[in-house]
Amino acid sequence: MPRSVLDVMVGHLNREANFGAYESADDAEAVATDAYAHVAKVLGANAQYRCRREFDGSLFQALSAFDFKPGDVIVTTRNDYISNQLAYLSLARRYGVEVRRAADLASGGADPQSVKELLRDSRVRCWPSPGCRPIRG
Repeated sequence: MPRSVLDVMVGHLNREANFGAYESADDAEAVATDAYAHVAKVLGANAQYRCRREFDGSLFQALSAFDFKPGDVIVTTRNDYISNQLAYLSLARRYGVEVRRAADLASGGADPQSVKELLRDSRVRCWPSPGCRPIRG
């Protein structure tokens, strides 16, 4: 896990312990909104982009809707959850999809330029943004 993600998680848990969950969630709203805006910018999408909270279950449901073919590409990161990585490896084995991972920043997290370059390939069928973590850049 990137150090920047760990720092944010520990900081949030400390706020919850000291001030309560609802207050901490309110405090984190601006950061979350900023993260969604960064993801939308990378995707060239509307900033109203949102993720479901149960990301693993949602991801598996979404992946099952794709009619993957050999040569299709899934873009992810090295920091994606192991359960997701296993799902991608299974799709690679069963359907011949290619799993590509974005480069990491030295400070942690995915390199937005690397993600952008990977997404330019017309064979990309899926970019499951892992946990909608903020992408710095």
